Amino acid sequence: MARRLLAGAAASRNELLAVVDAPRRQLGALLAATRRVREAHFGRDVRLQVLVNARSGQCGQDCGYCAQRKTERGVERPDVVRYPLLDAAALARGAVTARELGADRYCIVTSGRQLPRRAFERLLDSLQHVREASDIPLCLSIGELDDERASAVRQSGARWINHNLNTSARYYPSLCSTHTQADRVATLRAAGRQRLSRCSGVIIGVGETNADLVDVALSLRELDVDAIPVNFYCSIPHTPLAGRTPRLTLERCLKALCLFRLANPTKQIRLSAGRERHLGDAQPLALGAVDSLFAGGYLSVGGENYESTCRMVRAAGYRVV
Repeated sequence: MARRLLAGAAASRNELLAVVDAPRRQLGALLAATRRVREAHFGRDVRLQVLVNARSGQCGQDCGYCAQRKTERGVERPDVVRYPLLDAAALARGAVTARELGADRYCIVTSGRQLPRRAFERLLDSLQHVREASDIPLCLSIGELDDERASAVRQSGARWINHNLNTSARYYPSLCSTHTQADRVATLRAAGRQRLSRCSGVIIGVGETNADLVDVALSLRELDVDAIPVNFYCSIPHTPLAGRTPRLTLERCLKALCLFRLANPTKQIRLSAGRERHLGDAQPLALGAVDSLFAGGYLSVGGENYESTCRMVRAAGYRVV
């Protein structure tokens, strides 16, 4: 398959199913083929991104995997850190720190299905201060956008939007009942119409089948997104999925990374939350599929710090750019 992809062909659904269904004895060959495709498009370069949880809690959605989800009674868990939108100074400090570390992008993430109008306007005003403080490229993960909001984001100077599909359209209702995957697709299409680069990814290990993984990889290909973050589910106590999903194996994690690279050869594939827990010392193997990583922690779980991530990447023979 690698030879065909390098010649410009697209992997078929059956070929991609064969990737995730491959027996363990074929994993080494699969990783080698994936690395050929990855290095043909990205060399041995790795980009690191840093995110900030800019608004925590206060979410009315019931996503079964999320620490910030509402409870069945409509109230939030008492152990969730809850705070309103960070002010411009705090966001600017984070951007400066991310740039000083050498990050390629600064990702500003807010909780909730959609930012309230006043908070949205306040955030866009804050971005002027952020851009004055640092030239680091900005990505906003701020919930649903229509064309009006997407246009306002572009006018603010941000050029990237994140809005994850998370899983297949078939399986999505098993994870969330308060919105649909079609709502998420609508945001991605609005961002595309306003010429924003789009980042949209997945969570592996939430009970999906191999066919679901292939289907969401193909959905992202059809949407022609620019970057695909791959998260590995970390069970969070007192959420509906806690203790109810099969244990993620290293083999499944690596096959999933190969799948998303082979389905989307020219796109950024980003190793994201759960990489430390589920890949551990095997993270260097993942670099044969991914070309970027999040470093320094995530929204509701900790993560490897930026300096340690850089050391791991360089020790594996890759270059942080």
